[in-house]
Amino acid sequence: MTTPVNFYGIYLILFKSEKTLKNAKWVMLNSQSWSTLTSLLLNTFLLPFLILPVVGGHPSGLFTHLGIPVTWQVFIGFGSIAQVGCSMVIVFENQQNHVVGNGIKLESKSHRRIFAVVNIILGFTFVLPVLLQVPDQEKARRNVMKWFICPFTEFSNLPLFILAEDSYVVSCAVSGMLAIYIFEGLFFIFHSAYHLAFKTRKLSNRTRTLQRKFFIVVCIQIFLPFSIIGLPVCYLVFSVSSGYHNQFLNNISIILMSLHSFLSTIFMIIMRNNMKKEGILCCSRNNGITSSYQST
Repeated sequence: MTTPVNFYGIYLILFKSEKTLKNAKWVMLNSQSWSTLTSLLLNTFLLPFLILPVVGGHPSGLFTHLGIPVTWQVFIGFGSIAQVGCSMVIVFENQQNHVVGNGIKLESKSHRRIFAVVNIILGFTFVLPVLLQVPDQEKARRNVMKWFICPFTEFSNLPLFILAEDSYVVSCAVSGMLAIYIFEGLFFIFHSAYHLAFKTRKLSNRTRTLQRKFFIVVCIQIFLPFSIIGLPVCYLVFSVSSGYHNQFLNNISIILMSLHSFLSTIFMIIMRNNMKKEGILCCSRNNGITSSYQST
């Protein structure tokens, strides 16, 4: 259900973006593409069933049926989710680069590309220290079962994969990645907001208003869907770190994370006039209704 909407968002960015979005078109496309891919992975190819606070679970998606090793699935899953955060950082860096005239920013295209590549590499490599220490599975399952007076029924019903017996390394890896992306994102946001508030007085009222409106739209478009993926990630880190187990919340967290791209697309359509008109026209055509937008 959500996949067609996600790909429709990619179509809108490619062919229905306003001219004012020319400088942001490709970073928005990058962000939408990673969100769509991550949603597709979680819903179809991975289908992870996590049993936290044990750092383990069972993937029951298409990759498992194709015989892809679980360690590779973990790498793909962690990496794709991290790239969603990375793509958001790149969106805000692009925004800051065009808002800030003179100040702290990446001046040359080569420096900006290096910054993007470094963040992309970080998103794929932060989990490597964990994957390099994957324990012997039979021994790990026996050790983990000793932690609980009443082991979860999933221990006996599913072929669980234990990523790590000690959650410390996993918590440090995920928390470190989150801290870097959050710090970078907040810097670009506050620096852009500062310049829009105090450094744009020489610009015309129209230009200043357009820049501020665009900045607010970008923040809303990114932050509201981000809360859908950010809060579950924070809960999962908390669960692993504290030893708290709630299978219902584990399952809900994965479902919410898989909805990120869908909600991001909906907010994008709502916030962008051209895309909103195109969305209304698309729905009207499907329902056999002639929309008043066709005459505008």
